[in-house]
Amino acid sequence: MTDSQTIAHQFLDALVANDAAKLEAVLTEDAGLLMARCDSGIVQRPRRRVIQTLMEESARWSDAAVHLHSLIADDARVAMEFRIQATENARYVEHNRSAFLMLKDARIQFIN
Repeated sequence: MTDSQTIAHQFLDALVANDAAKLEAVLTEDAGLLMARCDSGIVQRPRRRVIQTLMEESARWSDAAVHLHSLIADDARVAMEFRIQATENARYVEHNRSAFLMLKDARIQFIN
């Protein structure tokens, strides 16, 4: 597994664990986030705000599991598709997601 692939896996683990320390470890200080939703879009920077946004979303998932479908990476970028399975509002849900990560110094600088 390449360093870029390892960083991607660490990001997914931190996301479903809803762990600020793990997210901080994989994000650069100036990390940014662009999240597109069907009803809105979110743009955040710096790392503190990115972590807050990601944790607010994943706080709804007490039993989340992530399943990676595909991952393509080079030294500076990662593209991945994954599914988050969890219970939300007493219902089983699946969130199909994709993420494009820009890397700098073996950490994530931008999440799209």
